[in-house]
Amino acid sequence: MIELTTPAMSTGFRWHDPNAGLPTGARAVHDIYAINQSTGNAADYTTVPSGTFATCLFRDPLRATVTFWANKLGKNKQYNSVHWNGTSQVAALPIPSTTSQETPISFVYANDQTGGTWAPHGPQMYAGTTLLNPSLDLIWLDNTDVIAFSQSTSETADHIVPYIYTPSGIVRGVPIVFSSSTASFNAATNALASPLGAYYTFGYANGSGVANAVSFSVVGTGDSWAHRPIPGVNLHPNSLVQVRVLAASTLLTNCASAVYAEGQLYAAQFPMIEQWYTKLTSQTLTACSVKYVGQLATGMYSWLKPSTAQDLSYRPAFELTNGVISGTNYWIDETTTMIVVMATSVAANTGAYPGLDLIISSDFAIEYQTEDVWDEIEYPEITAVQSMAVLDKVKYYDVFHENPLHMDDLRRYLSTAGSFVKKHAGKIGGALSALFPQHAAWIGLGARALSR
Repeated sequence: MIELTTPAMSTGFRWHDPNAGLPTGARAVHDIYAINQSTGNAADYTTVPSGTFATCLFRDPLRATVTFWANKLGKNKQYNSVHWNGTSQVAALPIPSTTSQETPISFVYANDQTGGTWAPHGPQMYAGTTLLNPSLDLIWLDNTDVIAFSQSTSETADHIVPYIYTPSGIVRGVPIVFSSSTASFNAATNALASPLGAYYTFGYANGSGVANAVSFSVVGTGDSWAHRPIPGVNLHPNSLVQVRVLAASTLLTNCASAVYAEGQLYAAQFPMIEQWYTKLTSQTLTACSVKYVGQLATGMYSWLKPSTAQDLSYRPAFELTNGVISGTNYWIDETTTMIVVMATSVAANTGAYPGLDLIISSDFAIEYQTEDVWDEIEYPEITAVQSMAVLDKVKYYDVFHENPLHMDDLRRYLSTAGSFVKKHAGKIGGALSALFPQHAAWIGLGARALSR
């Protein structure tokens, strides 16, 4: 039960599955990064109001968080596409000579070309998909991004057709004609996109009737809504063909001095099939039934509470062909619950926002089906009765906590944990002590008492 609400205290656990006939692997993964917008001024905020920060938490290995990063230094972002030709990964997607229909521009992922200098999405941008049309590969473009397409053979009769995802359907845009084997789409010119950006897919219309090949690059120097995966997923594709995120949490810590840490925190947990970019206002967040309003200075802890069976179900992350990644996907029309957090800071006399000096710490507990002999695999110990009892218990736990209080809340949860946590008290206590050495004394006492 503690592991569902605080995955930072887990070393990995397994959940009951009535259809599981095979043992599974389990891991707990930690992600931490600093968001220092303390020297930013109004010119840095091109997609959100000045002095605003936001982050979103999902149950998806390839889009675990979406976080606003202000590109204060104006660095160049570039991601180049990688495609699948049916047998191997290639730099350009083959285009057939047929002129009767558009060829969807599918891709496996797009690789960072800056060496990490400005790679807000990490080393790779992954393809999203949608319940409206699961066969399409979609990519997020910030509203200052440009996506440039290149042909292997210059054919000016061919063109690119952009499509934008909206919650009510996928809308066709104005075709883009090739000139000297290149064509560019500027996301800022799309009136249908949100002020933040949008998810797009593209088609290749072959007007020349000549077989070709196409690739693309995403470039930009503006702010970014970073789509971050669970760290290390690109190193373990064989373990992530079928995976479920059993627990996910975010700890937001304000590192600003007290004199500057004025501001508000707003957060809410939304049900499935909601779009995160439509929720980034204090009015929307405070209108939600599961919400939080607090002080920026105190920070906040939040965890994703399971609300449907889908939240704890397996989903594909990587598609493998002969052991090679041939496709990736995360659900754009999110099929599980999500958390949206927004911070607003008060400007200093200089016009900057020194209160936005934050550390974001996210934790995930994942279970996965694997045939990798190097993975430690086991059958879940928790029974159907125990899993239902745990879900019945945690439904009453608060999703949001002030930072100074979330360890006190943990003490209270431990004291009412029940037989499941008692059985694993030693392991949980050890993990807690390692993660929170300043509380090791009382954690050790509590774990010993629980195990009796």
